[in-house]
Amino acid sequence: MRSSEVAWLFGEAGGAARLSPAGWRGFAQLGEGPGLRSRGGEAASGAGGSALQQYAAALTGDDAAARGKAAGLWMQWEGSITAMGSALGQSAAARPWASVVQPASEGDGGSMPEAAGVPTVPRQQTRQEQLLWRWDPESARWLCGDQVLDTSSVEHALSAKAFEARVAAAISARQPPAPPAPTLPPPPPPAAVGAPPLASAPKGEVVPERWRRGATQTPPPNRGAPSGGWVPAQAILTCHYSVHSVHYGGFSGGDDAILSRIDAIRHIPCVAVQGGCDMICPPSTALDLHREWPEMDLRIVTGAGHSMYSAGLQAQVLEATDRFRELATRSSDSEPPAVTPAAAATA
Repeated sequence: MRSSEVAWLFGEAGGAARLSPAGWRGFAQLGEGPGLRSRGGEAASGAGGSALQQYAAALTGDDAAARGKAAGLWMQWEGSITAMGSALGQSAAARPWASVVQPASEGDGGSMPEAAGVPTVPRQQTRQEQLLWRWDPESARWLCGDQVLDTSSVEHALSAKAFEARVAAAISARQPPAPPAPTLPPPPPPAAVGAPPLASAPKGEVVPERWRRGATQTPPPNRGAPSGGWVPAQAILTCHYSVHSVHYGGFSGGDDAILSRIDAIRHIPCVAVQGGCDMICPPSTALDLHREWPEMDLRIVTGAGHSMYSAGLQAQVLEATDRFRELATRSSDSEPPAVTPAAAATA
């Protein structure tokens, strides 16, 4: 986990905060108070901002009420961003696209109009929104089915700048018109603080109910909490690794530790699966890994978000693991493989 990825999701000036300002305000309302102060009693600075250290202090502190409040707000923020990415996958404007080279018709010239976050391309290169883009290490090409995609266009569409511009344009286009002035007292605010109008997950991709809860969760039956407050492991683990990777030097040597050591694992067969509308882990991270590790089979499910409940992501992970199982079976029938294939994982 690099500081840039932590800053994207948990930083006051991060991309997630810019794209969901109301949701961020709900997340940042943890504030100061008993049990909510950062380590040393001072506000943290740098990637991730002071909010991240405040959550780290609250989630691991002795104050049960502070733990419950922090856990509820944390899960609410992650859940709303996950749901936003899932819903964005329904929007053609939010999906990345690549230019597919096609024969130019006689007299064809000029260029296509520029789309949000996408450079102008020659007219004979037609925009196509596709379900799956795959980097094939053997041919060293980006493929969509039997079509070859333009590498520069794919990489641009997956870059951080183009991703944020595309998502922002899609959100803006889908904002509902302002309601008329109410004649009756306004209804109570929704339970999900800052939930965007895109918060409903699309058909076929169900975000678990526990992600959407704004209130503090209760412990499962027969599973007590030592100090009277139960905190989801998801919040504690994510916060722990995030705050240490940013403020305490990281666990493995800094931001470039993995990318600078790819040679140690380059020989291991690997498949990575990434959602093209992932708001938790933007596709630019998978692109950075691909550039250092072109031997890896990278698959971009363009309409999927972060949730592994996405049918598109599940299908690609299952296909990859089935292929590894078949390779292992064939190898065991002949001779032991030189290396063990890596399990497929979402980027």
